[in-house]
Amino acid sequence: MPDTDYLWLRKPIRPKLAKQAGKTIRMMDLFSGCGGITAGIDAACFELNIRLDTVLAWDIFSEATDVYKRNYPETTILNDDISQIINGERGEPHTKEEKAFLAEIGDINLVVGGPPCQGNSNLNNHTRGTDERNLLYLRMARVIEITQPEYAIIENVAGVRRAAQNVVSETNTWLKSMGYCVVEGLVDGEKIGVPQTRKRHFTIASKPNQSLKIDDFQTSQHAKSPRAISWAIQDLVDKEYPTNDMFNNASNANTVNKARMQYLHDKDLHNLPPSERPKCHQKYSEHGPSGNTYPAMYGRMYWDKPSPTITTGYSCNGRGRFVHPKKPRCLTPHEAARVQTFPDYFEFNCNNRTKINRMLGNAVPPLMAKHIGLILLGV
Repeated sequence: MPDTDYLWLRKPIRPKLAKQAGKTIRMMDLFSGCGGITAGIDAACFELNIRLDTVLAWDIFSEATDVYKRNYPETTILNDDISQIINGERGEPHTKEEKAFLAEIGDINLVVGGPPCQGNSNLNNHTRGTDERNLLYLRMARVIEITQPEYAIIENVAGVRRAAQNVVSETNTWLKSMGYCVVEGLVDGEKIGVPQTRKRHFTIASKPNQSLKIDDFQTSQHAKSPRAISWAIQDLVDKEYPTNDMFNNASNANTVNKARMQYLHDKDLHNLPPSERPKCHQKYSEHGPSGNTYPAMYGRMYWDKPSPTITTGYSCNGRGRFVHPKKPRCLTPHEAARVQTFPDYFEFNCNNRTKINRMLGNAVPPLMAKHIGLILLGV
């Protein structure tokens, strides 16, 4: 039986429905980034013979919404601060701005979004749990209240439950009070076919489906066992590209970091020995942190295991275990996009490495969104 995810990931052209769609889903993507959730829902709708109408994408990161627009040109794009337009309190009448917004977009069947996660991230040691960006999660609750979609999907980092503002519990209670069936919890990308160790928190709300459980979203019919990074990038390893092709070339490391990456390959190692690290990173344990660093730092990925979580720092070996398993370099943006499960037909029309790294590192893996969409919309 062919691996349909493998084939989909390598498609050069976005699939189109070959017959009359059974129904149409009108979707709004909030805090959309470049469109990871949309790409996954789009693929799910294709499999379910549903026409997807991407009504609106909303994000203040304009370079990311430029990429979104490139892939879904029919979509209306907003780059405003959402709090300036969705400015009413839950349970209160619609404000003037909200009324104008609703008149503009019309009926919505599905609201999706990933509110900014930096406030809840384990990488944030300063304002984690109390960051004011956490409250944007509650703006999604207000959007769902005023648009009344059949379905809603809210994504965030695994640590969102620790937010001192209790945004998850407050949102779930509010959605239930509006008649939604609500399930929430962690979805482990490794268990549903995403070739990386990425865990994300999802709140999934539905009006027509009253029997969903979070366990329904924890396994995949397509992926019976974890997929290694090789599953995603094996066909890209030996390809040659022009040096000016930023998307298909790794970042140019400095001389010292090049030597570190070469050392790992010459010695066939995955953890860089303390003697080869900067002095401030020389204390570590093979089994976890000891001193001031981690063994994964400057490390090489395993060809036969899932990739570590792709972050905005995937192009630098000093930011984690991001050395390519087969080459003495870090991942290219194309390889990172594959590990994030963006299909090849998704166009990243951006020539700024810092910005594309930010888009990829912050994106929801489309295969994760596809998996959830298949179950939610297919019941």
